[in-house]
Amino acid sequence: MRATIGRLATLLLAITPLAGCVTSQPGLSRAAQQAAQAIPAAERAVMLDGRDADRRALLATAYLRAGRFRSAARAFEDVLTLRAPDARTALNLALTQIAADERAQALETLDRHAALIPLADRGLALALAGQPRQGVVALMAAMRLPGADAHTRQNLALALALCGEWSDAHMLVALDLDPLAARRRILEWMRFAQPQGAADQVASLLKITPAVDDPGPPVALALRRPIEKPEAIAERADTETSAPLVATASAEAATPVVVPARATALERVPARGRWFVQVGAYTGARLARADWARITRRVPVLNGRRPSAIAFTPGSRLYRLSVGGFALADADAICVELRAHGGRCYVRAAEGDRPVAWYRDAAVRIASR
Repeated sequence: MRATIGRLATLLLAITPLAGCVTSQPGLSRAAQQAAQAIPAAERAVMLDGRDADRRALLATAYLRAGRFRSAARAFEDVLTLRAPDARTALNLALTQIAADERAQALETLDRHAALIPLADRGLALALAGQPRQGVVALMAAMRLPGADAHTRQNLALALALCGEWSDAHMLVALDLDPLAARRRILEWMRFAQPQGAADQVASLLKITPAVDDPGPPVALALRRPIEKPEAIAERADTETSAPLVATASAEAATPVVVPARATALERVPARGRWFVQVGAYTGARLARADWARITRRVPVLNGRRPSAIAFTPGSRLYRLSVGGFALADADAICVELRAHGGRCYVRAAEGDRPVAWYRDAAVRIASR
């Protein structure tokens, strides 16, 4: 099996950094065919040792090369759950989430791993995730860094094009291409800016042919995180120091984990602290309010608690929804309970979260009845 894994690693070369050049790939490419052939062997390798992050990374790359973006996203999430995050895995996760039409999750991934992903790649990924203005801001910052090159310029040019700033985009493209090639690229980008499907732009940039059908990874390969026993959670020291929390856990969309009993921390009022449970990212209050109602049904201890929010960037319409002010052990227990009921969450330190106005408004309407 180790020899098989070695051959898979040779076949499945790592995805290269994002570059603002677009390709058209009709039909199934040879690379996609090779990746599709590699998937069964990669799945068998994971079946033998599901806690091996390297095996899951090979499987994620095989799914990605084969154009199975939904499966790849789940596999990259598992990789980030099993080992410390790295730039390539985090970027690939964000790209597969974009291609799988999971833009809010992709923006959350890019935000969570902003310190790891190079600005030149993160900026273009933000633009692909539906935030081209934020992408331009990031890429302008990347242009000021030592070593900024044609790769950074072309990513900035494409982000500007996705903002509709075609004259500025053409000017940047012309810095690296002759006039005819620059005009040809702008014409390609005009088609690129009007995708027919969620996967089209990512697939074009990565030179990947999207799969016609992606049923998701086999249920038998779902990663089941080891759940801490209630007494272990209760015994963990909660020092409440000012040290920053390094969030390495990735939100899982795999089969819900089965927890035999509720953590003891949920049988009482959670202790106060500086930790927050982030439960999602939303583009508006209506979606956040509806999801919060579902969350409180799953975790009754959150009933009556006012959620908080923080914008991804100043002025952004997208914000992260959280609930907090808990001690670390209690925040962990709440997140474990939410995951056990199919939710998505991770625990982090406070980052300027403010109570949401819509929860207060809803409470006032109920009280006035």
